[in-house]
Amino acid sequence: MDNCPSSNNSTSGRELLVAASAAQETAIHVATTIIQQQQEVVARLSRYRNYYEMEIARQNERMADIERAMKTFGQQGEASDSKQRALKVLAASLDDARKTLFDARLAKARLELEISHW
Repeated sequence: MDNCPSSNNSTSGRELLVAASAAQETAIHVATTIIQQQQEVVARLSRYRNYYEMEIARQNERMADIERAMKTFGQQGEASDSKQRALKVLAASLDDARKTLFDARLAKARLELEISHW
């Protein structure tokens, strides 16, 4: 009882080659599909990261504008009720900008970490 293929076997060497070739083509197709999906995910995550980079820049600008306005109000004459209210509104806006900036930085960092895993 020999383990060598013989011409009497139902599966010939040619049939094995055809089956192996088909399996290889399937594996290549699956690998190509996975690579394309990964590239799409990385591209989408990169777009999100770019959005957060723009948001960070906007919030930095917003904070600088608010700080300039607060400085300008602070340098103007005596303290009035309306001036104090305006400074409070500006301080609240500055706090909101800081929170938004923190959130944008955190989201960007998370995206960068996720991108690095892909």
